[in-house]
Amino acid sequence: MTNTFESPNSVESAAAKTDLNAFRTLVLSPQQQPFTSLLQHLCIQIVEQIQVADMAGVVLVDPDALEPTTAACTDPKVIDVDLDQYRAGHGPYFEAVQRRTAVRARGTDTDAIRRWPTFIARSTAMGIGSYLSAPLSIDDRHVGALNVYSHSQDGFDDFDEKFVTVFVTAAESAIWNARRVAQAHTQLDELQQGIQSRGVIEQAKGMIMADRGISADAAFAVLVEQSQRQNVKLAVVAQALTESAHTTERARSRLVPRRGESQWGDEVTGRPPWRS
Repeated sequence: MTNTFESPNSVESAAAKTDLNAFRTLVLSPQQQPFTSLLQHLCIQIVEQIQVADMAGVVLVDPDALEPTTAACTDPKVIDVDLDQYRAGHGPYFEAVQRRTAVRARGTDTDAIRRWPTFIARSTAMGIGSYLSAPLSIDDRHVGALNVYSHSQDGFDDFDEKFVTVFVTAAESAIWNARRVAQAHTQLDELQQGIQSRGVIEQAKGMIMADRGISADAAFAVLVEQSQRQNVKLAVVAQALTESAHTTERARSRLVPRRGESQWGDEVTGRPPWRS
């Protein structure tokens, strides 16, 4: 009779593979899972699979924002810990970004205390004992990080780091897909606006041609000259012209007598139209 034995790492590896496949299924799902839901699911899986992990979060960088944003997390305390890093200007997140690799440390490590004095003091006061941060990048461009925190002082091990690194790849794919979809929507909106603007410009050209008895090219030149003089977009000038013409037409239509009436009264009775 042969006894088989599976090491804890092999069991954890199998669980990690199962969770990663589940996450990939969500990313590629035709149901278009909300982006933040995907990241939230990833954070939950990491906390469930890494024994010492108590909370996890995904930080995303917005070029227009003053500081990174915690887009998903398993515990509201993650946001506070992340904010402490931003305010201190140092910590595992910053070091992971600078070194372009995962960084792990314990709050009792002398070297970590020396490198991140303010952050270690604040996070220790909140009960955080260990840190693991892995950078996220797309096309060699930094887009955020995956941060994992533990109350334990035992720290994260090599397997935990490798596990997180694998999930980082999945997270980067989700971020890339989400940004590609957002970019496609933006391009579609711009295309629709362009088509709309073209229609307005053509309408304005027609009005100028009819009013001045000039060619299409000459009418377009009038719009361009007006646009440059006012320092506004061509479509804005055209829109203003068409709206002004419509307003004038509506005002003029209110002055035109109804059928059977003169401007000053009914042709039959001679009474003004506002009196019965």
